[in-house]
Amino acid sequence: MKKITTYLTLIVLTFLTASRAYSQSSCPDIVLSSFQIITDPSNSCLKKISVDFINPTGGAKSIGVKIKCGTVLVLSECHDASAQKGVQRNLTSGQFICCALNDLKIEVAAYTGNSTCLGTPCIQQFSIAGSSLPVHFKSFNAARKGSSVNLSWVTGFEQNNRGFEIEKQNGTGSWQELGFIASSAAGGNSTTDISYSYVDANSASGITNYRIRQTDLDGKVKYSEVRSVQGNNDNARTLTLYPNPATNGQVTIVFKEATAIYDVSLMDVTGRVLRQWNQTKGNSLNITNLVPGFYNLRVLSRETGKQVVEKFVVSH
Repeated sequence: MKKITTYLTLIVLTFLTASRAYSQSSCPDIVLSSFQIITDPSNSCLKKISVDFINPTGGAKSIGVKIKCGTVLVLSECHDASAQKGVQRNLTSGQFICCALNDLKIEVAAYTGNSTCLGTPCIQQFSIAGSSLPVHFKSFNAARKGSSVNLSWVTGFEQNNRGFEIEKQNGTGSWQELGFIASSAAGGNSTTDISYSYVDANSASGITNYRIRQTDLDGKVKYSEVRSVQGNNDNARTLTLYPNPATNGQVTIVFKEATAIYDVSLMDVTGRVLRQWNQTKGNSLNITNLVPGFYNLRVLSRETGKQVVEKFVVSH
C-alpha cells in the first residue's frame, strides 16, 4: 500500500528572533513549500513530518523538531544538518501518534555552529498551531498560450471551502481580482483530488503574477503560492529573471515551459556553484537570502539539453 501524504499549508507562520541569534545568512534555509505530514496507510493515527532544507554555507548545523498532540509532547528530535552547501536535502521525522490533525502543534528550529541543537538558535523557522485544515493545493500552474494564460490547480483536500478568487499582478503593480470559481466539493468538503481551471485574456508584454485566494464558508481566507508567466512578446526566451538588479536579496526565475524539467545552478562570478535545484518543475523558482554581489544562473533543460546562462546583480 502507498503511504498517505498530506501537504499541510502552514496555518500559522511565526518568526521568532532568539536573543543572540546567529546571522540568518548562515542558517539552514527551511523550504516551507515542501512541508508534508505523512500518515501511515494502516493506522491513520501514526504520522511523520517531512520538510526540505538548504544550507547557504558549510559547517556544523542542526534542525530541531518538537511535536505536540494537544498538550502532550509526542516527539522531540535533533537532526544533524551539517555540510553539503547549496544542496536541497530532506528531513523526515520519526513516527509519532496523533489521530486528529487539528490537535497537532509542530515547531521546527534551525541551529548553526553545532550539530546537536544545543547552541544559540537561528531565527525560529516556523510553527504550526492546531487549527482546521482548509484546502491543500496539490498543484497550481500558469501557462501562456499566445494572448491568453491558462491557470490550472488541483486540490487534494477541501474543508468548509467556499471557492477561489483568482488574482493577478502586472509587474510590481497592485493585485487585481479576475473572477471567482466556486468549490466543486459537496458542501465544500472533499478528501479526493479535484481539478479547476481558469483562462485569463492577457496580452501584456511584461511579467504577470497570479495567485489564488481561497475563501472558507466562514469567511476566512488564505493564499496560494504565486505563479509567474512571461510577457506575450517573450515567447522565444527560455526564461526571464527579475528583478535585475535585485534590492531585497531575492530574485524570481520565470520559465517559458511550465511542464518542462530544469536543472538550475546558482554560481558566483568565478563559476563556483553556490546552490543547486535539480529536476525543478513548475512556472517559476524563487531564490532568497542572497547577499549583495554579482551572480550567474545556469539553467539546463532536461528535455532538450539546451543550456542558458543569465547574469544578475544583488545590490545593497
